[in-house]
Amino acid sequence: MNSKAVLKKVIVIAVLFQLALGQGLFAATTNKNFTLDDNDFDSPMVIMKDEGDKTFTLQKLDAGAAELINNEGSIDFKPSNDTDNYLRMLSTGNSSYLYWLGVLAYANAPGLRVDPATGKLEYRDENESGWTALDSMRGIIPNDSTNALDIKDDAGTPNNYLNIDTTGETMAFGNIDTNPDYTFLGAGTLTIPNAAAVVVDGEGQIALDTSVGATAGNALVNYNGSAAYILAHEVKEITFTVTTDGDWNNEAVPVWCTPKDTTIDFIDARGAVLGGTSLTCAVNIRTAPGTAGSDLISSTAVGTTTTNLTASTANVTAGSYLVLTTGATAASGNVDAITVTLRYRMDQN
Repeated sequence: MNSKAVLKKVIVIAVLFQLALGQGLFAATTNKNFTLDDNDFDSPMVIMKDEGDKTFTLQKLDAGAAELINNEGSIDFKPSNDTDNYLRMLSTGNSSYLYWLGVLAYANAPGLRVDPATGKLEYRDENESGWTALDSMRGIIPNDSTNALDIKDDAGTPNNYLNIDTTGETMAFGNIDTNPDYTFLGAGTLTIPNAAAVVVDGEGQIALDTSVGATAGNALVNYNGSAAYILAHEVKEITFTVTTDGDWNNEAVPVWCTPKDTTIDFIDARGAVLGGTSLTCAVNIRTAPGTAGSDLISSTAVGTTTTNLTASTANVTAGSYLVLTTGATAASGNVDAITVTLRYRMDQN
């Protein structure tokens, strides 16, 4: 009999003797596995005791569960012999904790716990000392402060997405390969699809066409189910017609009062007369119809075909009156009427 076999028998005899002193007799063997069999007695335990008589117990309960019991402190799990990064379980103050130790040399290890006062499951991370309830994360996807967060579909087309950019405080919906369809800015503004001759071909779609009209004015367009139509255009028009009372000389006829709260940016004008050959006239800007003013359109001879009129100024103050004026010998021929169209934008103020 070799020494290894003799040692095995000695161990078995010693274990049997020790266990026989307890409440029941346990069988222990050392053939590869160390086995404790409780037979018909209490659940078997392995108890390790330190110098201070504190114990660590492994127990297999007859009811099915198994227990690890440390009657002094935490239980650390160090897989792969990693003593720097590991899991720690701890129970204290009527609460249980799970920590991840060794993360970035944090003073406050990331972890999970149950709040003993509320029963809520809580977490902490990024070296936070306090705890945050998991249910406070409803509707929140945490993201770092430097990179945008993209939420994309998973139907084989990664182009459709929701993009949240914390740096620029924007949220965009659309196609990641092209301009986003809609963008919400942190200041509370909304950017919609916008381009020259932008296409809207789905019912309910709205976009901004940046090339409508000769002056490249912006137009809000909508698809109504059969075609695209302009909902609103930034360029406005007003047309006025003045008829003769038999004498065009030295006239001053009020034709329009501009909006009282908005400055008008004048773009251009055109006009024509009915009857006769021409009418020399101007358009004045006045604070009241009967007061003196300055020219919006300087004195020009307007003929029977469309005449483009030149502006003397680009801006008209809110609440101004526009007055058609003529000189001493205004008309050439028997002019019956004059029609003028003004184009303008309204300032945002």
